[in-house]
Amino acid sequence: MKSVSGKRGYTAATMVFAAALCSGNVASAEEYSIKKGEFAGSFETSFFTFNGETVISTIANGSTDKKGPGEYQSQTLSDLTYFSPARYCKSADGQFDGIAFFVSKSRAVLTFKKGQLYLEAGSGSAPVNPDGCMYVDTNDGQNHFELGVTYNVTGGSGKFSGASGSLYSESEGVVLEATEGYVGDALFGATTGKLSGDFCTDCP
Repeated sequence: MKSVSGKRGYTAATMVFAAALCSGNVASAEEYSIKKGEFAGSFETSFFTFNGETVISTIANGSTDKKGPGEYQSQTLSDLTYFSPARYCKSADGQFDGIAFFVSKSRAVLTFKKGQLYLEAGSGSAPVNPDGCMYVDTNDGQNHFELGVTYNVTGGSGKFSGASGSLYSESEGVVLEATEGYVGDALFGATTGKLSGDFCTDCP
């Protein structure tokens, strides 16, 4: 993830999802719909890289509504990139000016009681519209972000073996600690968000 440290005080950060243990049951064809999923967790800069760029690792716990597959833990690796030339944005409430960024690549694992989902987002190139906005909240002097990402469900294990579909993650968060380094900023912070979408196993 490229940093913009020194430019208007913005620091790059991001979002959520996570993983744990699951059973190895054979999947049957089923459809799932998540309307009101929620999650919360924390993130930090990882030594893992995508194409030489450091990424943000996020761990979170979440739950879905009754029609969804239930409680889960998630882990996400995300490479967030600023546009070149820079593009600017405003916070959702319109109070603060920020700098726009996009998800160059992101991989996530959602771990439910009886299986896991594998998610992927980002094409590696800049999209037409930004995925997120990083800004300084003048009320607390800290860097905040807002992020919306559409993930493709690329597979799964256990009950969700052979899963496919699409999930939308909408999150916001705050950078609590940041240190500059030769490969970019090292970050630590908190995030919350919502998850929605549909997926199925062994879809026709």
